[in-house]
Amino acid sequence: MAERAELTEAALDVYPEGLALLDQVGRVIYWNRAAEIITGHSGATLVGRELPPALEPLMCCGVFERMQPLGDGTNVATGQRGTLVHAQHQRGHDLPAIARRIVLRDSLGARIGTAAVFHAAERNSALPHGETSEGSAGRE
Repeated sequence: MAERAELTEAALDVYPEGLALLDQVGRVIYWNRAAEIITGHSGATLVGRELPPALEPLMCCGVFERMQPLGDGTNVATGQRGTLVHAQHQRGHDLPAIARRIVLRDSLGARIGTAAVFHAAERNSALPHGETSEGSAGRE
């Protein structure tokens, strides 16, 4: 079983977008290397703690949160691929990012946590995102 967990963590760690997993009370349980590079916040300082207020915007939007009104008075999910949010980089500058949030549920439908996937907004990719891990240069 430990082999499976190690394989899963290794796969998530090389995922090119920032990935944050929070438990049902909002504590960070996983923060991948891309999240470190994008935000400047090290997973070692975040795991086991609540997400700092500067990073909370990354958790605010659901995958289908925006609804498109139809002419008949009903709404339909747009299926957009994320929402532009503004978090704050560890160095203090504005961090425009495209974020998606998914509520995680167990087999009975009870909420067990939240996952957020995010990346720096492309039109602002020239902003310095910093590095927090050795060997992480050039991975955005």
